Amino acid sequence: MRNVVIILNFNDLEQTIKTVCDISGYQNIERVIVVDNNSTDDSATRLYEYQGYKEKVDVISTDRNGGYAYGNNVGCRYAIEKYDPEILTIANPDVSFSENTLEEMLETARNKEKCGVVGCMMNCHSLIKLPSAWRLLTYVDCMLENLILLKRLIGDKKLYEESELAKDAIEVDAIAGSFFCICCEAYKKCRGFDENTFLYYEETILAKRLKDRGYKNYLLTKVNYEHYHSVSIDKEFNSKMKRLDLAYKSRRYYMEKYLRTGKIGLLISDITYSIGRFDYMAADWIRMRINEMGHKKNA
Repeated sequence: MRNVVIILNFNDLEQTIKTVCDISGYQNIERVIVVDNNSTDDSATRLYEYQGYKEKVDVISTDRNGGYAYGNNVGCRYAIEKYDPEILTIANPDVSFSENTLEEMLETARNKEKCGVVGCMMNCHSLIKLPSAWRLLTYVDCMLENLILLKRLIGDKKLYEESELAKDAIEVDAIAGSFFCICCEAYKKCRGFDENTFLYYEETILAKRLKDRGYKNYLLTKVNYEHYHSVSIDKEFNSKMKRLDLAYKSRRYYMEKYLRTGKIGLLISDITYSIGRFDYMAADWIRMRINEMGHKKNA
């Protein structure tokens, strides 16, 4: 099965090079396409030194930093045009996975009927534990995402229960975007990623596009990969408020375009987000002041 890996780089040179070197020898990878998403450092120049590495690596650049969806679409379309793969594997620069893990994912994609995306369990090496898969968000789910502190109190309803993850391979809605395989036919049918988002909710939107076309997504629960959660996002958006606003912009777009939410529903969403953001930032400010007082007391 012809499998091409897409790695999107933005100011994350060392991690990208490490991942390229780690996986280029895998027998189940035909090509590795490295896409530099208009980095502001010397990434592009340095990455082009790896053009043809182990006779597997192509390095290309985008004309602008259009975000995750845009950059990965550039890589996927390049791979389709030049190599006609059966499977496209999307891998962030900050992940690590074994050849056996990838092989199990490819086997699942090969054997499942009407397969869209295949992912596996994420070992997340960061303070924020990211889910490996989740249910498609309803309008009510989006309101809970807006009200951040309330969501923390009542729990994240979009996540699957442990009991639901008992089987080796389970059908799920959305797969985490840091590492997954997508069947090329499914990618073409759903027209790839929606480039109207810059960051956040790309996986949810992709899942909705696939589901609307009858495709099924699978999570392998007995194999895993490491996700080191690169700091490139934090460099670009260096405040919590900026990241919250960026996530809400994508969430609002998802509600409007894919949930067909009307003007009144969007207005209610804007209000709940304003409340949720204020509560969250106020609580965060209070927490920092308490910590500062504790440090002074112990000094």
